[in-house]
Amino acid sequence: MSHMLRLSKGDFAIVGAVGIAVIVTRVLTRRMDPPGFLTFGVSVTLIVLLVLEVYRRLQIQIKEGAQEAQVSIRNSYRQTEALHSVMNTIRPTTPLPLTTTWSAFPDLLNQLCALVLARRPGLIFEAGSGVSTLTMAYCLRRLGAGRIVSLENDPHFAVATREMLAQHGLTDLATVVDAPIKEAIIAGERCSWYDVTRVPSTEPIELLFVDGPHGLTQKGARYPALPVLSSRLAADCVIVLDDGARADETAIAERWSREFGLKSDYLPLEKGAYVLTRCTSVHTAPPLHGQNR
Repeated sequence: MSHMLRLSKGDFAIVGAVGIAVIVTRVLTRRMDPPGFLTFGVSVTLIVLLVLEVYRRLQIQIKEGAQEAQVSIRNSYRQTEALHSVMNTIRPTTPLPLTTTWSAFPDLLNQLCALVLARRPGLIFEAGSGVSTLTMAYCLRRLGAGRIVSLENDPHFAVATREMLAQHGLTDLATVVDAPIKEAIIAGERCSWYDVTRVPSTEPIELLFVDGPHGLTQKGARYPALPVLSSRLAADCVIVLDDGARADETAIAERWSREFGLKSDYLPLEKGAYVLTRCTSVHTAPPLHGQNR
């Protein structure tokens, strides 16, 4: 709410006009003849109108600030609730890293836990490593089967994810592949994606989580995931695209649906996400706890 009392240039002009009006009134009312009374009345009326206008604008800004604060509080509660659910589900042996900024938010991690436990995928393939890698590896440990292959273009993030997996004793379940961003012709278009020569041969992918590359790489940065990996997907593969609230990811989900005949469902999480399946008969986990966009 730090910006609820923001003033425009027009507001400062109003305040200046009020000050000038007060000064003029002070001078003119020294003579209380009829013209002086008239000027005094006009000046007071002007002051009242200007003050009321400033008050009206401030009330609007205060109301907007209160609404924003309510949304922030509600989102914080939902993230806390989701994180509590994740912690109870995976029961980590050591503390988890922070799940903010660049990491997947707790509400998305909660959805990933639900999908992994419900579908029991033999292979999870991930574009972009991090806390999500760790969380899903814990779910596979709980199931007693499955593995993860995660692509990472940033060497520092790759090392950090490997160290994190080692600290939690999950290196046997997840492989982080160093895959720098490389320009290539994909689906007939020149674009940049992970170096496909680094992508290992695997069994069919049953769960694909796309959380990279970073959106600043290029417009539609995550679109190449399906053209590159579509031949590797199992018939009932589930695809999860993070950051679905962004226009770029919405366009990608729509394009994937159109070009690959996928069914697309939007998850109204804080950053949004799309769940796509290769046929309409495949069940996808609904959003938890009645979350709204």
